[in-house]
Amino acid sequence: MEFTLNVPSAGTYDLYVRSKDNPDRGRLLSTGVELQLAKGWAAANYPQYPFVVLGRQENETYALPDERDTVVKIQLK
Repeated sequence: MEFTLNVPSAGTYDLYVRSKDNPDRGRLLSTGVELQLAKGWAAANYPQYPFVVLGRQENETYALPDERDTVVKIQLK
């Protein structure tokens, strides 16, 4: 499953897939860098949706590698 992010920067990003799809992890398609699923307070407020962390910390915002076409590949359990 792949998602294209088309925002200039993001921190923790909602994947808009139901948690029943059981996402396990994500990777930036362009670089292969592994992304973790968020477990912080923001994600806890919406348990039905998984969030992926696009940087080192969940509470910070980072510029995307490509602000027009960043693709996150999600691996399901």
